[in-house]
Amino acid sequence: MDRIDGENLYYAFFYGKKEVFKKREHLNKINVFPVPDGDTGTNLAHTMQSIIDGTSIESSIANVSKGMAEAALIGSRGNSGIIFAQFVQGLSDAVKDKSTITPVDFTHAMKRGVDFAYKALSKPVEGTILSVMKAWANALHVLHQKTNNFVDLIGNSIEAAR
Repeated sequence: MDRIDGENLYYAFFYGKKEVFKKREHLNKINVFPVPDGDTGTNLAHTMQSIIDGTSIESSIANVSKGMAEAALIGSRGNSGIIFAQFVQGLSDAVKDKSTITPVDFTHAMKRGVDFAYKALSKPVEGTILSVMKAWANALHVLHQKTNNFVDLIGNSIEAAR
């Protein structure tokens, strides 16, 4: 798989949402910043559900990512949801003129998403969802130089996010 389109991106988020829902209690338990209010998993799950509910499936990755960014912003909840919405906006900006993307394009879009999320905050703090996104984007950057296959790229980068 050397290219993905809007439908692929939608379903990647769809299955990602399912994983966030499965792990939301764990995310709530490890939530300690800015206060240990135990809602990061719930807020991220709500935001992901809003993205899925508010996005139409179509072939253009530009159109799907734009819909996702709008749905994320409208449906974001809590710090994690707002930060993730900014990440999705950065991703969308990076692919705004594309119908499909390659692993190189994807890697650049993830980096743009991370940069966008960091810049959206007046005082970004490590040890939050930002750190996870940055670690994953850095792993993608290293790996995309070794493969042009999405299955290998994603499969080999997940450990960095964990």
